[in-house]
Amino acid sequence: MKKTLLLYLLLCSCAQFDFLKKNTENESIASGLWKVKSIWVKPLPLKPNYGFKKVNRFTPYVYENTLVAASSIDGLSALDIKTKKVLWNLEIPHGVEAPPVGVNDRLFFGAQNGIFYSVNISTGSIIWKFDTESELLAEPLLADGKVYFSSGSNIVYCLDALTGRQIWIYNRQESYQLMTLS
Repeated sequence: MKKTLLLYLLLCSCAQFDFLKKNTENESIASGLWKVKSIWVKPLPLKPNYGFKKVNRFTPYVYENTLVAASSIDGLSALDIKTKKVLWNLEIPHGVEAPPVGVNDRLFFGAQNGIFYSVNISTGSIIWKFDTESELLAEPLLADGKVYFSSGSNIVYCLDALTGRQIWIYNRQESYQLMTLS
């Protein structure tokens, strides 16, 4: 199921795949064209978008039978892949645009409100959060029990993935600060 959903998400905006020649019960091929059959569709965000914000930059994340999606309008929503029902919503001011990284039932992501979150995918509960006071738009990196991410204020953070405790930060200088005029 995970592979089918991932394949669907990766290929849903494309029309022709000459390299695919296999015909299964969920796909049909006619004249080299692979037709994708929608299993279900759930409109997000849950709140109306009356502004000009883009809402679809967050990469959906799948854990077991739960699909987590987000928008820059209202935050995160978890959907049951089989029943199509909303399992939980996590409202986050100014929404989420940065892609997440996950391990087991934990999801790590930064939000437009400047807060970096660790969330339990099964329940939607916040495990910990870390305030950077600057919007977070980049995908985090998870390695060796640490989560690394950068903020809109040009600072790189390293946090303990289990506790959210800051291990170190690095403030990258802007290039204009390195220039001299003669």
